[in-house]
Amino acid sequence: MDIELSSEVKTWLLTQARSCLGHYLSFGKIPSLDGLPTDPVLQENRGVFVTLTQRKTHQLRGCIGTLQTQDPLWKSVMLYVIYAALNDTRFVPVTPPELPHLRIEISVLSPFLPISSYTDIVLGKHGILFEKSGKRAVFLPHVPLEHGWTLTETLDQLALKAGLHKEAWKDHSQFKVFESLYFSETL
Repeated sequence: MDIELSSEVKTWLLTQARSCLGHYLSFGKIPSLDGLPTDPVLQENRGVFVTLTQRKTHQLRGCIGTLQTQDPLWKSVMLYVIYAALNDTRFVPVTPPELPHLRIEISVLSPFLPISSYTDIVLGKHGILFEKSGKRAVFLPHVPLEHGWTLTETLDQLALKAGLHKEAWKDHSQFKVFESLYFSETL
């Protein structure tokens, strides 16, 4: 995998994401950032997902990301922490009193690589982008492991997530894989 971030940069991203979300929930605007580290990876255009979970129950509270962006990594993290809190249509928007009870998780994506067959997918290592008939769905690398899915079950779930029948992945489908650097706040 070609993604490496120092522990200082990870800590900075998590701290700024929490600060940014708190400021946005209180004032409706993104604050100016403090002390942007000079690490060049922060200026790269990387796919990123931000996940919010409840600290005690580990229940998902919001998850939104982008596979590709024109923004630098640091800016994408700040935008997508807000989107995860307010725009994940599966949940009501996060409120300011909830923020101390949420855990922020960030996944930085590697570039996507096309594969010739779904059998090349390594569960737990690869994130999967499934495309068929103009529809697509994506799972981060840890999703199948969290659910205890086999490769077949994972692909069935991807097809369903894309709005297709569960075995749609078996014919004329395209797959791309990627890796993800995952880090989060401590509990």
